[in-house]
Amino acid sequence: MKKALIFITSIFVICLFSSCIDSPSYNVYSESWFDTTGYVVTDENGSYSFVAGTTNKPANQAKAILWEHRYIRTPVCELTPQIWDSENIEYRDIESRPIRFEITSTPRNINGLIFYRDTDKVYVINNKYDTYRDKDFFDKDQYRFKIEISGIRDLEFKMVKNNATGNW
Repeated sequence: MKKALIFITSIFVICLFSSCIDSPSYNVYSESWFDTTGYVVTDENGSYSFVAGTTNKPANQAKAILWEHRYIRTPVCELTPQIWDSENIEYRDIESRPIRFEITSTPRNINGLIFYRDTDKVYVINNKYDTYRDKDFFDKDQYRFKIEISGIRDLEFKMVKNNATGNW
């Protein structure tokens, strides 16, 4: 009887401790996004490619930032573009509802934000730097882009228009 009680207790303790340990291959949410500065090149077929670095960047190419993150399941994205509302002192959604889609290996361009994946990483390219720039503390007309992708950490960035024309 005493041996059976010790055996059951040891099994319980092993199960308890093994459930507390997360396997690194399945716990990608705790990882951070990795970003690279460069620019986007479009070929004659309309395909996008990201070129890291800005040393040989052509003068007519805008700066772009590539964000990458590991994933496990098929990534589904919810993109919410928002604008600063000075009267209510909060961000409000520009679209009536978030833009929701599955990220595939074929790049998808949504108004300067490019989404695609390979076998183990999802990529988001912010190619909006021709009409926007990173928001500084003192800037007005702030835009916030909330990117929520299933199973991984959310990505959010704020930008300001370089000129006062057009919408997001």
